[in-house]
Amino acid sequence: MKMRTLGWLGLFAGIAVVWACDGWSPDEGLVAGDTALSRPFETNFQADLVAYHGPAKGTHGRFDEEKEVERRRLAASEALLVELRRATDSWTSARREKLLRPVALHLASRVANQGGVYQLSPDGPWKLVVDRPEVVFPPRASQTLRYSEKDAQAQEAGYAEAIKHLPAEFRFYFRSLDYEGDDGALLCDELLALPAVQRAHLTAVAHYRRARLRMQLLDHAEKDDAAMRRALAAIRADFEAVGLAVKAGSPDVGGVVFAAQGWLAHLRCAVLPLPRLRALGEADLTLALRAYLEQRQGGEPSADDSIFHLLRAAARCDDFAECARDPEARRLMTAFLSGGGQPAQGPATFDLDGVVRHARAWLMALREAKVDFAADAVRLSALAYRVGDWDTCARTLRDAPAADPLAALLRARLDLRAGRSVAAAKTLGALLQPQARRFSLGVYFYDFADREHGANPAELPAYRFELSEAQAGQLAKARSELATLLLAQGRYAEALDHFYRTGQIKDYAYVAECVLNLAELKALVDRNWPEDAPTAKPTVKRLKYRIDDEPEECTPLPPAQAIRHLLARRLFRTGRVAEALPYYPAEVRPAVAHYLALFTQAEDKTKAKRVRADAYWRAALVLQELGDTTQFCDFGQDWTSGFDDSTDQEDKRPLHWHDVAGLPRVRVQPIGEEPDSLLAAPGPDELARVNVWIAANLARPDRAHRSSRYAVARLALKAAELLPDDDVAGSRILHYAGSLLKYMEPPAAQPYYRLLATRFKGTELGAAARRTHWFTALACEPDPDWIQKGR
Repeated sequence: MKMRTLGWLGLFAGIAVVWACDGWSPDEGLVAGDTALSRPFETNFQADLVAYHGPAKGTHGRFDEEKEVERRRLAASEALLVELRRATDSWTSARREKLLRPVALHLASRVANQGGVYQLSPDGPWKLVVDRPEVVFPPRASQTLRYSEKDAQAQEAGYAEAIKHLPAEFRFYFRSLDYEGDDGALLCDELLALPAVQRAHLTAVAHYRRARLRMQLLDHAEKDDAAMRRALAAIRADFEAVGLAVKAGSPDVGGVVFAAQGWLAHLRCAVLPLPRLRALGEADLTLALRAYLEQRQGGEPSADDSIFHLLRAAARCDDFAECARDPEARRLMTAFLSGGGQPAQGPATFDLDGVVRHARAWLMALREAKVDFAADAVRLSALAYRVGDWDTCARTLRDAPAADPLAALLRARLDLRAGRSVAAAKTLGALLQPQARRFSLGVYFYDFADREHGANPAELPAYRFELSEAQAGQLAKARSELATLLLAQGRYAEALDHFYRTGQIKDYAYVAECVLNLAELKALVDRNWPEDAPTAKPTVKRLKYRIDDEPEECTPLPPAQAIRHLLARRLFRTGRVAEALPYYPAEVRPAVAHYLALFTQAEDKTKAKRVRADAYWRAALVLQELGDTTQFCDFGQDWTSGFDDSTDQEDKRPLHWHDVAGLPRVRVQPIGEEPDSLLAAPGPDELARVNVWIAANLARPDRAHRSSRYAVARLALKAAELLPDDDVAGSRILHYAGSLLKYMEPPAAQPYYRLLATRFKGTELGAAARRTHWFTALACEPDPDWIQKGR
């Protein structure tokens, strides 16, 4: 016999839950030019399932799923012990203690070996506990034990001896738990061959156990069709016998009746590849789907996942005829494909071409079944759009609700493809108008009910309590597409406003930095985005989920802060620091004001040179502390320590500062000539504005706009230039400033080196620079009092 030490786990089964995808990412839009307008729409299959059948009962959050197996192990072990105690009620307490305790220890150690903790009362294993408090009955002092490897051998020996003296049905059952396949099934055969009175406690669970063991053999069985049909029939008969046995009085140990219904569904759709089940005449997807829906309402945590896998299996082999004929299967298959057939976690089910291919086959199956598309007009319109069947999409949309967000998106997209961009913008604007007051910034989505966790509703996006997440995503998509259309029409301020409200970070920054001039941007911010009123800090921290980000502990930013900060940085870059001050976030204004005072003093030529130098140096250190907060531009060249891989030369040069793909170039120089990438192409005015920006910021870039090191170094250079020759403070300042740039851009550090090696050659740092022809490796921590100390 082939031993299987964990065979007892066959009493329960489950499939990991796959999370449904949201189908929309805030970083769509102009990030890839305007090609987002050619992307298909994906709905949320999990949200559709809830809308059709209500929330599933008994489901757990995603962070509880890993404990589900332990819960089931515990429930099964406890149920077996309950029946064992009932079967041995006539035994003396000493005999029960001698024989039942080793059995309980054996089962408990298996649970604890998976990371759990178990408890036993001193006079009998009445209750097992795993990772949670439980009342132990009878109420005696209990001891908490942890599994220990050193005890394993003794426990196994005690268990093996104890089961020899158990009632026959328990003896056969516990022995079967240590074997797999035919060996375990033969022991179940012996159990079920006992007279009914001798298997009163385990008849149902023995049928369940035997069916599960025989099912394992199907995974690698090479049977002809007739033999496979017989094997499936025998397994099905055992699962059906579970319910009959319970009706006849056998205990439902560990909920095997409910579990058996799920496995009966599994036999009809997934126990073998679906084409093989079809060939055997064993497939019945609609029956399986109804069973999974019943299990879903019965509290089975894996039911949603089972439904997903059933639909995925049918779609993979384009097995659509049966689903097309059944109304419920038809509705769920449409929702599955409309959602892209993709789980939220893990690899995609299909590649993009696969989704289109399966969607096209599904639409064909519906036509062959003479299905009226009006019954599910919105989802079927989305599928028709995905496969490029514009006529079917337009016809089906006639039956879609006028106020449905996805239907409005599709109508606008069809108008756009037909060259009616004004009509498309009007459709999207009409969709958004009723939501104008309650649709907030749209950047943050929360994974749980914030109100229940002590959050102040005033601090949360307004629509969190007004709209479902699916609606919020569709309205955000509508706002994003409307912004793109308005941009193409030259309505820049409106486009920026919509991009910003939707959380399109790169897109609103593109309009604010590269399209609008400074006066236009300032007027827009002053008009539409006044400073946020101060709010109290949240009473608790909570998990934030950006749709496209990993979770992190945070609180929402005030809605207007980001765009006001962008304006402040633009004003700073043009030298209008005093004007920029009120637009900075409140927490950095004191530092910016301090910088402004120092810089104003440094620029005052009536002051002594050393006073001005000291002010320049202190201003430089304030900028160093502020980092990129003061003047960073979202677009421009990037720096990397890597090498240029665009050449085939073996001796590759460091790349360092280089142009990057994306905005703004991709907007005015779209990739490829496909019509889809030109649905909302920029007009002549936008092209002219962006090309001016490119000439000023990419052809002749100011590095300080992308790295604060350059701005700090420039102020330090001004300070050193005002100091006398061979001033120690001047040498230190130049060494520090040059060290900021010597690795990032050696040519940019040359002026600092030359000044240090000439005017300050009499200092230690200057002499070292002349000797090594570069800055020394000596660390030089900046001191704001260097100049004052040098007097």
